[in-house]
Amino acid sequence: MRPNHSGIGASRNRAIAGLLTCAALIVPVSLRADEAQPLRLCADPTNLPFSSDSPSQPGFYVEIGQALAQALGRPIAYDWYKSYFGKRTVRVTLLGKQCDAMIGLPRSEDFMGPAVIFSNAFAKQGYALVAAKGQALDGIDGLKGKRVAVQFASTPQNLLASRDDIQKVTVLSPEQGMQALDQGKADVASSGGRSPAG
Repeated sequence: MRPNHSGIGASRNRAIAGLLTCAALIVPVSLRADEAQPLRLCADPTNLPFSSDSPSQPGFYVEIGQALAQALGRPIAYDWYKSYFGKRTVRVTLLGKQCDAMIGLPRSEDFMGPAVIFSNAFAKQGYALVAAKGQALDGIDGLKGKRVAVQFASTPQNLLASRDDIQKVTVLSPEQGMQALDQGKADVASSGGRSPAG
C-alpha cells in the first residue's frame, strides 16, 4: 500500500502558545549581564521540527526560547524532557521548578489552571489524514470502520478518542504512523507535529 501524501487537508487547527512563569519575565535591573542567571527552557529533545537537543537543528520552539533569552539579556540553559505525557510533563518540569519557560503548549483556559501564565498565541498547528492512493475520505465520518494511526497524546488522538466506530492504532511519531500505513497495519494515518498537551 503506498501512501497518498495529498491527504484530505487539515482536520483541525489548534492554537499554540508560549508558556512562561512569572520568574521568566522578571530580570532585576541591577543584575549585570555577566551575572545574569540563565533562562531555563524546558523542551523535548526529539520533537522536530519543533524542538531538538541537536545544536545544528534545534527546532522552532528552541529558536523562540533563544530569542526570548536574548531579549531578556540572559544566557539560556535547557531541561530536556519528553513531551509524550502531556500535563504530567508540565507538572514535572515547569511546575517542578526545573525550568522557567516552555514553548508550544495549547492556549486553553482550562490548561493547568492559574498555575501558569500564557503569552499570546503565535502559531497554529494543523493535521492532515493520509490514505492509500485512490482511497477517498470524506472527513471524520469517512473513517468509520477503518484503522487510523494516531500519535500518542496528539490532537488527532484526542479527537478520535470518543469514536468507538474507528479503530485507533497508537504510534509515538508521525513517521511511525506513515510506516504503519505503508506496512498495511493502518488504513489511514494522521500527519502533523506533536503537542505536549494532554
